[in-house]
Amino acid sequence: IIILSVVMISVEPAFFNIGNVKAISLDVSIIMILGVGMTAVITARGIDLSIGAILTLSSVALAASIKDFGLPVPLAIVVCLMVGAACGFVNGFLVTKLRMPDFIVTLSTELVFRGLALIYAGGAVFFAFPKSLTFFGRGQLFGIPMPIIIFIVMVILGHAVFAFHKIGYRLHAVGGNPAAARRLGVNVDRYRIGSYVTMGLLAAIGGIVLTGRLDAVV
Repeated sequence: IIILSVVMISVEPAFFNIGNVKAISLDVSIIMILGVGMTAVITARGIDLSIGAILTLSSVALAASIKDFGLPVPLAIVVCLMVGAACGFVNGFLVTKLRMPDFIVTLSTELVFRGLALIYAGGAVFFAFPKSLTFFGRGQLFGIPMPIIIFIVMVILGHAVFAFHKIGYRLHAVGGNPAAARRLGVNVDRYRIGSYVTMGLLAAIGGIVLTGRLDAVV
């Protein structure tokens, strides 16, 4: 990344100005949020190909809660997070309890989740959300855009859990040697399901940020 940045600066000196760096950071923020969740899944020896669809379905749930059911923004956000967590739980349950390959499961649920979003939306576009929601995508705190603040907070929290908390240690144990982890008393299935639920929650958070930034759900 450093070498690529040096090359870009040499080709176009304006690449490293504040405006461009800010724009790149905004574009990367959602990917970084999702990356924290994917780190948990991969650490537990899994993979999730459905994160884009979970983000989409969670965003539709958020928009529908506000536009179709008239819920206030805080409750709509709770619904969004619950949908994301439920999608993650479905993935985790199928992988752990039914012993299905995670690649096949998440590739299939990606189609299911995206299909559910398309069926409910019916090709319509939700737009013009309250400012309390768009603040998460367009607002600023101390001059820093909210998407950047959110992804920095998620990265710090993720690092703290993976590096210093027992959850992180056990996830590493589950991913490194599940049989040995079981003998040590670690509930392997619970931690693997938890990693997928975490992925779903972070995908939902990414959906909240993206919806706030675009002020629309397509």
